[in-house]
Amino acid sequence: MDPTLPAPMNLLLQWVWNEYKHDRVLDIVDSKLERHEYPREQVLRVITVALLCTQGSCGLRPAMSQVGLMLTNNSEIPALPTQPAFIDAAATESENSNDASEPTRSAGAPSRRSHGSISVSLLPR
Repeated sequence: MDPTLPAPMNLLLQWVWNEYKHDRVLDIVDSKLERHEYPREQVLRVITVALLCTQGSCGLRPAMSQVGLMLTNNSEIPALPTQPAFIDAAATESENSNDASEPTRSAGAPSRRSHGSISVSLLPR
């Protein structure tokens, strides 16, 4: 979360998902790149694969070997992403009601109002 960004952009995954589902995913690309040619198809591929990697069910997420193949080859991406697991359902519903579209939910998606925490210890084996 970056509170210095405008509200729709301060939760990166939520913002990217919203742009993706409204077919505006290239709007997330830094505007400074617009002055230069950049490979739009590759950018779309990277964003789609990244969204696949955020799926709530491990069965929907690709294995790292598949990710590598999808990013290095022009192989077909086997599935389209569904709503990522870590999106605030209330904010998504609010965005959807503003867009007059049907709300989508990810079952059991944690809310940013949750006070849970994860501790990770990075010690060598």
